Amino acid sequence: MSKLGKVLMLVCLLDLGITLALVTMGIAVEANPLLNYYLEKWGSAGLVISKMWFVLIPIFVLEAGPRVCPSARIHIVRYYNFVIWAYMTLFVSGNLIQFM
Repeated sequence: MSKLGKVLMLVCLLDLGITLALVTMGIAVEANPLLNYYLEKWGSAGLVISKMWFVLIPIFVLEAGPRVCPSARIHIVRYYNFVIWAYMTLFVSGNLIQFM
């Protein structure tokens, strides 16, 4: 796995851990309606499994892309940078708004 893939995975795992902790303590709710559905239907296990599914599939596709089409590497690196920036921005701003 590339360095950017590892960073994205780490950010997603941190998001999952913090979300689970805050939801368990009753301090916050899952803001994503799809993930909230799995959380309500199957509890914490449903949230963990669905979150990992929605994270691992795109990372797998992004990691396999350069092997299939080497010229796509620069676009994938740009995409990774954008996704990490957007995820962190939305995650941090979303959590700040929930606590205000």
